[in-house]
Amino acid sequence: MKVSINFKIYSIFLALSILFCFGFFRSFVRIQTTLIGYDLGKLKHTEAKLLEERSQLQMELAKLTSKDQLLTMAKGSPANYSIGSVASHRGFLEAK
Repeated sequence: MKVSINFKIYSIFLALSILFCFGFFRSFVRIQTTLIGYDLGKLKHTEAKLLEERSQLQMELAKLTSKDQLLTMAKGSPANYSIGSVASHRGFLEAK
């Protein structure tokens, strides 16, 4: 049985196409893995900053709600220690 030249050419072309697709897919997966790694690094950095800010805010809350601080605020002028002034001082409330 004789195999035609066209069949051999198509077989070689098909094999090369499959190899090219496999190489392209492998490259795509590697690039996506690298990009996801960079995104993960950025998110970990953001998480660390947010945890630090949370820790600072918890310390400030503990300071503001301590017994000594509350007694000091109770003895002082009520206008100086309203919740709104503390919140606006921290930047939580914006002027409308």
